[in-house]
Amino acid sequence: MPNGEVGLLEPEYAEPLWRDTDGWYPAGTRVRVVVLGYTTPGEFRPAQLRLASDPNIVDAVGNP
Repeated sequence: MPNGEVGLLEPEYAEPLWRDTDGWYPAGTRVRVVVLGYTTPGEFRPAQLRLASDPNIVDAVGNP
């Protein structure tokens, strides 16, 4: 993220192409995402941005 915040892109919110394979985005891939909120912090993990790259979600959030 431009401001340095760390985000989490879970498989269920990824583009179907990547969600349905054993692979994942190659390192360094730029991905269009939207912020869905924050994850719940854990004992040893701070809250992170919850991200989505599925085009259906990106379009719905970007064009309500």
